[in-house]
Amino acid sequence: MVPERLFVPQSTLEAWLDRADVRIEGQRVWLGGSVPFRLEAAVRFTAAIPEGPSRLLGRAMYETRVTELGGELLGDSVLFQDVGFSVENGYIATREELAP
Repeated sequence: MVPERLFVPQSTLEAWLDRADVRIEGQRVWLGGSVPFRLEAAVRFTAAIPEGPSRLLGRAMYETRVTELGGELLGDSVLFQDVGFSVENGYIATREELAP
């Protein structure tokens, strides 16, 4: 079963470029000839700085949503007011339905 959405780290996308069964065109990627996925820049929250609980940890968020919420993207970090987070850069891949 193919998921509706998944987070794809930048390093994974780069590794896919070397595979013959993966095709990337613009903001879309096809995995092994399957249905296309639309790619949109995103981050996955991996740690809070200073360490502490956060409901964002382990979650992925579109970069546009981070800025809408007042967050500041700083390389591999995101700052929300006075709370910092380490993030993994990548994309949220959303499955697109093929026309019948």
